[in-house]
Amino acid sequence: MATDVLSSNILFVDIETVTAEENYDDLSPVIQQAWSRKAEFFREADTKTSAELFVERAALYAEFGKIVSIAIGYFHALDDERNELRIKCITHPDEIAVLHEFVETVQRFDQNQLRLCAHNGRDFDYPYLCRRLLIHSIELPKSLQLMNKKAWEVPHLDTMEMWKFGEYKKFVPLDLLAALFSVEVDADKLLDAQQIQQAHYQDQDLEKITHSGYQNIRLLAQVYLAMLSQPLLPDEQIIYV
Repeated sequence: MATDVLSSNILFVDIETVTAEENYDDLSPVIQQAWSRKAEFFREADTKTSAELFVERAALYAEFGKIVSIAIGYFHALDDERNELRIKCITHPDEIAVLHEFVETVQRFDQNQLRLCAHNGRDFDYPYLCRRLLIHSIELPKSLQLMNKKAWEVPHLDTMEMWKFGEYKKFVPLDLLAALFSVEVDADKLLDAQQIQQAHYQDQDLEKITHSGYQNIRLLAQVYLAMLSQPLLPDEQIIYV
């Protein structure tokens, strides 16, 4: 494999988010009012209330949601011929604990011109992470100091952008790309936004969220390799730590 493709300064990232509070009624009056104004922009033709739309959509916005899990992965050289993908998932009911551990991890890589890689990362993962870090007064690591940067100045990778080839496209799911590239998809372990919400608030099942993060990073790294015309890593070279 090309050494630049399997560079040790690439950190694959996937975040899982939920609403900042379980219910709209738990928000402060100021945040409630702000959400109600935002909900007007995408209120559907039916009679859904701001409270119902909050549960369905607020996790997508850093101002109204929070991060409960961050999965990361990186390539590690075993020898001159073989590499492995090491995957770690930081999951905790306390968002601040998740963010601090993530920053500590990133700082270990940041000395080497770190490049993040995520699916739809430019529009979601990277700005969401930056905003939540600032909200909690956590200093941004060097690789996430993106404020006031132009799009072409952001060094990070995005498999969604790679798939566009310069064309304007709507969202293309990561699991769809994985299936197209013959990457095995364990659909039972991949959670959608509503399942993440339920696992966190109703079920309090952090393990389920962790396994979803593991799978997302596995798919992300394999899709990245496939897009660069590199062979996929066999299962025995994917390590969950």
